[in-house]
This record gives sequence, structure tokens and C-alpha cells, in this order.
Amino acid sequence: MLLYLGIKVHALDAATGTTRWSFPLGSTTGGFGPVALRAGNGLLLGTTDQGLVALPADGKPRG
Repeated sequence: MLLYLGIKVHALDAATGTTRWSFPLGSTTGGFGPVALRAGNGLLLGTTDQGLVALPADGKPRG
């Protein structure tokens, strides 16, 4: 299960509710910037200050 709060997306264990990993998305330089999220095929696609990031289920960015 994924939860987006503020500037981070958190992957939660569905059975226990504990955080498996978290990753900063959107603007980390202050304020609220637009955040685009798309999930499918085992990936979460999102935007950061540096551009697009693809996060697999383990939370380790690729590309």
C-alpha cells in the first residue's frame, strides 16, 4: 500500500501498517509543487526536483 504525505511517498506493509520504505517526491526545496504519480506494472512513477523517477516495489529508484 502506498501513502503520499507532504513531500514523501511511503510504502506500507498491508498486514502490519509499518513503513517498508519512503522516498521524497515533488518539490523538496520548499513549498508545494505539482506531483504526478502513476502506478502500474510493479512501478510507481513520480516527479522530483531532478525529474522523473521510477520506483519498484523495493523502493530503490532506477534510471
